Amino acid sequence: MSYATTDQLKSALSITDSAQDTYLTDLLARASAWIDTYTGRHFATGAQTVTDELHEGQGSRLWLKHTGITEITSVEVRDVRSDDWEVLGADDYEWTASGRLIVPLNYTFVKVTYKYDSNGVPKDIEMVAVRLATQLFRDNTVSKESLDDYSIEHRIQEIAPDDLGVLAAYRVRNV
Repeated sequence: MSYATTDQLKSALSITDSAQDTYLTDLLARASAWIDTYTGRHFATGAQTVTDELHEGQGSRLWLKHTGITEITSVEVRDVRSDDWEVLGADDYEWTASGRLIVPLNYTFVKVTYKYDSNGVPKDIEMVAVRLATQLFRDNTVSKESLDDYSIEHRIQEIAPDDLGVLAAYRVRNV
């Protein structure tokens, strides 16, 4: 799923024909995937039920991958020393619609099933997706790193500070 439309990208690039629509759609998908990776979240539209498996071990305050949370269905926890999951009661944890979950202790593994309802991709994320895809379109240089048979290409060279600020506000945090 892309966080912006091909028409939005074409407008930003002043493209009026549809000859490159497939390529532009691919650029938007890449930019959206980069946003997901950077923020640790996925911005989906509509109501869904998901299960996040968090392997934090860094505290009792965790950030779930989605916002607009309407209900926590279950919270299961376990420590590294155990293979058994413990189901927490609703009074044993706190949560916020913004995606923060607070469990009573520092568990190594936390599995959360929850429902969320999103009205769509936030407008600021939409704008960042268009700007990143625009950068991908205009930037013909590719940075490539290799190790033996494995290689990875980087096309997004620099992110504007304003865009990083937007993404940082949505980034999953350990607090």
